Amino acid sequence: MHDVLEQILRSKDLAKAGDLFSISDEKIEKDCSSALKLINGIITQEDYVNVDGVQSVVEICVTRITSAIRETDTIDEHIQALVSVLRTCLGFDLQNYPHRADSDSPHAKLVSDIFSCIFQNYSKQIVMEMAAPVAVLFLDKKNPELTFNITSYLSLAVINHAHLVTPHVDCIIRSIAAGNKGVIKLLPSLYEAGPEYLHENVDGLVHLLDERQDCLEHNLTQAEREALFELLTKMCAKKPKIFVPHLPALADHLSNKQSVGVVLAMYDQIARETPQACLDFKEQLMEVAKGNPTTALRVARIMGKIGRLDEAQAEECIDYLGNQLGSADTSYLPILLQQLLHIGQKFPELLKTHMDTVAMFGESKEVEVKRLVSRLLELLNTKTPESVSHHPSSGSRGSLSRIFGKRSGSSDKTAAGHDGIVRIRTPQPPSITSASSDLPLEEKPLPDPVHKFCAKHISVIKVYIDKLSTILPLPAKCTVEEEKKKKSRHVRLYFSCTKRGKSCLYPGQAFFTVKSKIPRLWLHLMFLNLQSKSATALRLKDSSVSALGSCWECIQADRSDSFVRLITASFPSQKEQQTLRQELWEARFFDVITLEPVSKHWSCFMCNNPEKLSGFIKPDGTPGITGQLKEKKGKWKLFKRWKKRYFTLSGDHITYQKTRNKLETLNVSHIESVRACRRKPRDVPRAFEIFTDDGATYKFKSNDHKNVERWVQCLHLALSKQQKTGRFHTVS
Repeated sequence: MHDVLEQILRSKDLAKAGDLFSISDEKIEKDCSSALKLINGIITQEDYVNVDGVQSVVEICVTRITSAIRETDTIDEHIQALVSVLRTCLGFDLQNYPHRADSDSPHAKLVSDIFSCIFQNYSKQIVMEMAAPVAVLFLDKKNPELTFNITSYLSLAVINHAHLVTPHVDCIIRSIAAGNKGVIKLLPSLYEAGPEYLHENVDGLVHLLDERQDCLEHNLTQAEREALFELLTKMCAKKPKIFVPHLPALADHLSNKQSVGVVLAMYDQIARETPQACLDFKEQLMEVAKGNPTTALRVARIMGKIGRLDEAQAEECIDYLGNQLGSADTSYLPILLQQLLHIGQKFPELLKTHMDTVAMFGESKEVEVKRLVSRLLELLNTKTPESVSHHPSSGSRGSLSRIFGKRSGSSDKTAAGHDGIVRIRTPQPPSITSASSDLPLEEKPLPDPVHKFCAKHISVIKVYIDKLSTILPLPAKCTVEEEKKKKSRHVRLYFSCTKRGKSCLYPGQAFFTVKSKIPRLWLHLMFLNLQSKSATALRLKDSSVSALGSCWECIQADRSDSFVRLITASFPSQKEQQTLRQELWEARFFDVITLEPVSKHWSCFMCNNPEKLSGFIKPDGTPGITGQLKEKKGKWKLFKRWKKRYFTLSGDHITYQKTRNKLETLNVSHIESVRACRRKPRDVPRAFEIFTDDGATYKFKSNDHKNVERWVQCLHLALSKQQKTGRFHTVS
């Protein structure tokens, strides 16, 4: 272990802790695991919680260690040691101390720092295999701020590794019950990864819907309740029997106008497998259906299943369905007739009491209604061969002659008997044969709003994106990043060069990145771009769509705006498109990536203008440029003046003569970004700025704007060469 690091940890000397930041990341990284092992021993000591100086030493060491791991990208090598510290912290009270000036729990601070380091690598399988199961356990520690952060981290983890979190779904449900409502958004992804785990915890999920819980602040909002109901509906469709014990609890929500639809859908699913379980709720279901065509349709389906249990239930359900026929609208009518047919196939003789009403619809213009009426008449005629009589003087609206008397090709024959009654032999309607003709008409699954939207607008989306792609580049991907100091999150966009030629500024996995202040519009456009490239309509559960949804959920502080509402909204307007262009211009995107006029592709200036390469590349293959520039220098901002100097960019460093006897050097590896200075997007640049990793800013000016462009382009080329040699560079 490095001498300074070991000495600080063993002596717990706060005065020397700052020396750690003078040691290079590479040297610190080699001893990270050993140092974390020492830290593990320190934080288990009895006096750690009470001695502020020791806590500060440990926190500084953890900060330096995690920083070194991030900079050297060696999380794979140290994840075991990091998780070991996390497991140790699980054994301590992580709740805040309100009686202290610094109310944060010392162990909670360490946990927060370590998780921040770990979940920046949420896409790495080996890291998530060790960290995700441990992260879930911290939801039980009752620290609000830590719980909020863990929830966001898990949202990232479930994008690709939901199966690692699913075995701990019981812990997630307890967290929701304790008031952590944000974790609800994880449940759909977890269900897809491991439905059996949620099936085992159905009791806890249903209990979350109980509006009579003692702690009112833990009750769910209507939006959160709807999201939970959506999950329960999926579970019920796959395994309805597990909800039979919870039918009384679900019945409490039948009076809620917002949830009655999904509750009835669940009752319908249960009635398909165990209709007897719904018997006790039959009267309540009939009451719910009154005056509401939508709920009446669901209830009719449920009655069609209950009615096949026995003759008594069949008679009651047929009466209910038959009485609904007179007031049913056109869209509701086929469902009622189908359910009557469903029951009548088992108890045909009970249909007689309502056949006059059924016959009224024999001349309906709706093909499906006419088909079902014919089936019912055929069913009754087959089961009861006695002729159906009608007295002409009765004037009944249920005359069967009205159904078939005007049909072309019918072979109706009438004959008058000795009693004067006209008897009609009902003709056999065309035979309808089907393998499922005796089965009930199953309810179609609930539509996917995203799929429905895409299917309806797929051609419009393609035209919109084709036109937009000549105005705006579209990101290749995006990630969510956390700003620890501000305790906020933002979306970082990644733009690629489409050509990726030999001298490309962004080869391989290199990107021009932008921290966006308007992620809503970018995520919307990224979704539309996904759809424009797909031959079929996208669905909400598609991995690419759900990944965008997870990003949106992570940056939603109040979680009031759903992802579905976002992506199915109106397309971004021209004004909003200009706002996005302005954001890219402020990030100096158009200095390095432009639209190639022939191919209409967004590519870096080296791929678009390969002929310029010869002017930038020296014989040894390194970038180089020389010339006189004016540098703005001065101790005080008010008195800064332009000073002429001769600058040389050669390979990986810039040199210039500060005085007659002093030569200054700036290493390219320390440059964070370069940008041309323009007041407006169309202005000609007369100056450019260089930003270094130590926070310094250098501003240079030239009399010729073309010279400024050449310097900016050559510097970007030098940064690209530096990136290829191993140093990752981000333009922001």
